[in-house]
Amino acid sequence: MEAWAKLEAGLLSMAHDNSLTGVQGMPPVRVVEFLRTANILSIEERREIEELRHLRNKVVHGTLDHREVLNHEVVQRRSELTARAIHFYG
Repeated sequence: MEAWAKLEAGLLSMAHDNSLTGVQGMPPVRVVEFLRTANILSIEERREIEELRHLRNKVVHGTLDHREVLNHEVVQRRSELTARAIHFYG
């Protein structure tokens, strides 16, 4: 959950830095769409973030067991997307 929070915070920061009006209070799904529309995220990155979001929701709501779905590949890709979001301007 902490890792997901870092990804969302990084994406929100990217969106805020690229918006003329700001994006405070925007739901994460809208933030991702804004970043895709602004060509900051690729179509593939948007798709991957949405897949991760669906996995996260299923784990949180108990429809999937985290031990079964959070394999090395999923964790690695989430880490890469988070690093990109956090270091976008660094």
